[in-house]
Amino acid sequence: ENTDAYRFIEARNLPRHANYKRNVKWTGVEQEWFELPGIAYGQTIHTANGPSIRQYWVDSVKIKMDDWLCFLGIWLAEGCTYRKKTRQAIVAITQSRGSKLDTIKQWVESCGFKCGIGNNRGNVSDLLICNLQLHEYLKQFGKSHDKFIPRELLNLSPRQLKILYDAMMLGDGRHSRDYCTVSKRLADDVSEMIFK
Repeated sequence: ENTDAYRFIEARNLPRHANYKRNVKWTGVEQEWFELPGIAYGQTIHTANGPSIRQYWVDSVKIKMDDWLCFLGIWLAEGCTYRKKTRQAIVAITQSRGSKLDTIKQWVESCGFKCGIGNNRGNVSDLLICNLQLHEYLKQFGKSHDKFIPRELLNLSPRQLKILYDAMMLGDGRHSRDYCTVSKRLADDVSEMIFK
């Protein structure tokens, strides 16, 4: 077989008829742990001499990678980060009440985070996690139009990529095979994940 016949090309530049190489087997890397980075933060303390800022450090946290993939997958599909007027850092996942919400709650707790249910709207609730360290990590993914899968996760094994994919499909999957997102970057990442 002549491997020179295959090359990378953007979809918009493909001819009307093209052959695709589909027999490549992705092996990837099995990762046992995900490490949620530590953070430093300051907090204003009011003393007799006036306000002062105390510095704090939160150590990194190791989470089983399989558990993290379930959590991150559903958060990428249905989650956001925000701060309350009290400056409290919130991580939220929106989902219909019922078995899906129960499953997501178990995933959150498997990662070691405490959560509660709030903001009930009809049949929909927000699962809320008040955790500054998690908030600071997740806010890099931006709003719904900016979300993406971190490159290091796209290098995982097919087994672990399937965990991430299944969790994302629980949120934004349509008709069991279609994935919907408004983020072009996330759409590209999901396409790569499915290929692998």
